[in-house]
Amino acid sequence: PRVSCAAPSAATCLAVGPLQLLLGGWRGGPWFRAISVCVVEGMLAGIGLLLSAGQLYGMAGTSAPTSGIAKLTGLPGLLIDVVGSTQALSAFAIGAGTIAVMLIWQRLPAKTRVLPGAFAAVGLATAATALPGLPVALVEVPALLTAITLPGLSPSRRLPPPGVLGTALTFLPLP
Repeated sequence: PRVSCAAPSAATCLAVGPLQLLLGGWRGGPWFRAISVCVVEGMLAGIGLLLSAGQLYGMAGTSAPTSGIAKLTGLPGLLIDVVGSTQALSAFAIGAGTIAVMLIWQRLPAKTRVLPGAFAAVGLATAATALPGLPVALVEVPALLTAITLPGLSPSRRLPPPGVLGTALTFLPLP
C-alpha cells in the first residue's frame, strides 16, 4: 500500500517555523554553529546522492524504489534492466544526451549560446523522441486546447469579470 507523507510533512513544517523563531528569540544560534560544516556538507551530499539515484530510475522509464537504501542497492539491477531492454536503453540514452547537451552547452562560444542550455537540451531531446521507431514512452496531454477557456464578458457586456480585472491590474507597471 502506498503511504502518503503529506500530513506528517505539513505538521513538521508548521512546527519547525515557530520553533526557529522561538530559538532565534532566545539567541540559540551559537548552539547550531557548534555543528561541524563537514557534517552539514556530508548530509547535503547524501541527500543529493539519493535524489540523483532516484532520477536514474526515471531516466530508464522505470519506477524508483521507495527507500533510499533500495535506490542505491538497486542500481546494478537497473543497469542490467537498461542494457536488456531497448525501451529502457532508449529512454536512458535520451536522458543522458539531455544532460550531456547541458554540460557541453556551457563550453560553446557565447555567440552560439543564444538559448539557455536547458532549453536547448529539452528541445533536442524532444526532437529525438519524434524520430520514428524510437521506443520511448511519451507524455500525452489530451485535449489541451479544450482545457483552456478564455474569460468572457460579464452580463453587462462592458467590463470583464472581476478575476480578469484583478489579474490585469496585477501586471500593470507602477509609476
